[in-house]
Amino acid sequence: MTEKLQKPWLFALLLSAFIALNSVLIWSEFYWFSALPAGLIIIALAFLRMDYFVILISFLTPLSVTLEDMNMGAALSLPSEPLIITIMMVFAGKVLIEGNYDKRILRHPLTIIIILHLVWMFFTSLMSSLPMVSFKFLLSRLWFVTTFFFLGAELFKKPENITRFMWAHILGILIVIVYTTYEHSIRGFEKAPGHWVMTPFYHDHTAYGMILALFIPFLVGYAFNNRNNLFIKLMVLGVVVAFFIAFRLSNSRAAWLSVIAALGVYFLFRFRIRWYFVVSGALGALLLFMSLRTQLFIDLGRNKQDSSENLEEHIQSISNISTDASNLERINRWNCALSMYEQKPWLGWGPNTYKFEYARFQKSKDITLISTNAGNKGNAHSEYLGPLAEQGIPGLALVVAMIIGILYTGNNVYKYAQDIRMKRYAIWIILCFVTYWVHGILNNFLELDKASVPYWAMAAMLVAMDISRKQQDKPLQEN
Repeated sequence: MTEKLQKPWLFALLLSAFIALNSVLIWSEFYWFSALPAGLIIIALAFLRMDYFVILISFLTPLSVTLEDMNMGAALSLPSEPLIITIMMVFAGKVLIEGNYDKRILRHPLTIIIILHLVWMFFTSLMSSLPMVSFKFLLSRLWFVTTFFFLGAELFKKPENITRFMWAHILGILIVIVYTTYEHSIRGFEKAPGHWVMTPFYHDHTAYGMILALFIPFLVGYAFNNRNNLFIKLMVLGVVVAFFIAFRLSNSRAAWLSVIAALGVYFLFRFRIRWYFVVSGALGALLLFMSLRTQLFIDLGRNKQDSSENLEEHIQSISNISTDASNLERINRWNCALSMYEQKPWLGWGPNTYKFEYARFQKSKDITLISTNAGNKGNAHSEYLGPLAEQGIPGLALVVAMIIGILYTGNNVYKYAQDIRMKRYAIWIILCFVTYWVHGILNNFLELDKASVPYWAMAAMLVAMDISRKQQDKPLQEN
């Protein structure tokens, strides 16, 4: 009887002590102590249910804000990145102590490519023009890859965790959509505010368009292939409609291009077109692009005023100069990246150094109204030219190898898995990746948590499903 009474009395005593101490601290204008219970719950969740913790991060990532964007100094995204670091440390400690990480994941070809890329990033960081900048970037990449790829590959052995993760992220984005659409509506849905009304959650309309495009293939596939009751189907269709409305309002041309490309890849899978023809066509298109790139760059950067024939169009062109200048600036960044590569073709300048080094490589003919020498205007605007400039030819080769590895893994799951749900998830995730890779020609976001979290998680999903289908289509269990 005494033992039964001790626990409630102990709890009441601790609660009273917390309330008393917290009251004193609030009176002294120190409010952070109030967050202690929430912090303890989060830490307990990280230790006891890592799957729920990762799903929580997935939901919070679209809602996170960067301190730098709020003029508060550090480029830390809250609350997502502190939570990511927490779960990474818990996971690393668990693996080191228990030593029971699934070796099949480590032996997977895609995992090997990712590890090789991390090793190469470490080596180029040693040789970097700004080692501290490069190692800081490498550390950031490590906590994303460790949490969402290596831990994710374990968690996504259970197919329901894939569904939970994806929908947690979608619901987080949906909240941002509601906020952004409201902010846009009170400004009359004008085009100019549409470039920034998604702040502070996303930097601009390009990042917002990217994340919408990334999840559209999964959403559309889920909407038309789920076996839920009518109410759930209507709810899912409602989310799809909301995403497409937001997508239209985002005014991101790169996002539109990426979704069209994903639709094209879907038909390749649907009609079982051989990859030999696809690769040949892609190489042909690349050669054509390289031979015509100068004229294409000129056309891309040409101001609309050049072709205007009346006063109204001239005025429109002036009001739209930021868009045209951004096209010209993109060409400037690409040319700088190529010049940096030519000077250091094998090792590059070091991860994340582009924005600090590119200014000296700007040519007078490429300078635009928004060019700067201050190193504060972002990156190379390309997921391919950026690594080429920063990590040399091997860096770009490993990025391309990773893309091939993801396609190969996803194709194997789609082609050989017996579980129809696994097949569907594989094709949806491949199409999600296609939107990002196409978007990556014109922009790069993988340094941001908004893109890194779903990107590495989706790669882990394909690896987990590939291992599962090799086990005669039986869902894997935790080791």
